Amino acid sequence: MNDLWKDQSLDSISRTSCSRKHNFAGILQDSLDNLVARPTEERVEIMIAMDQALEGILDRNSAVKIRPQMEPATTLFGVSLFLVNELPITHGELASKFISKFSQIFRTILHEDRQTKKVQGYLCNH
Repeated sequence: MNDLWKDQSLDSISRTSCSRKHNFAGILQDSLDNLVARPTEERVEIMIAMDQALEGILDRNSAVKIRPQMEPATTLFGVSLFLVNELPITHGELASKFISKFSQIFRTILHEDRQTKKVQGYLCNH
């Protein structure tokens, strides 16, 4: 997933197309669901890798946006909170970074939803 966004040969249209085709929100949900059943040591390693992969995708300069619908976004955020809560206290930095990423995905739904912008724009113009 992260390699897709680092590949300089893809333009933003191709990246967006790949994002829609591969349903990253669904992939993230499957990954989080899989983590729940894993032992702590494996979970930590995978969460570190997921955090690094999401770093570039969630960068404000990225051409790709992860915008799941409200229900999947809520589920992603809830499962990420559960996983962070289960981390040993020694992994506080990972917990903070990890939950920040999923919080950003959730906030995107609440504050940057395209339909909301259309309604706000319409109301401002009338």
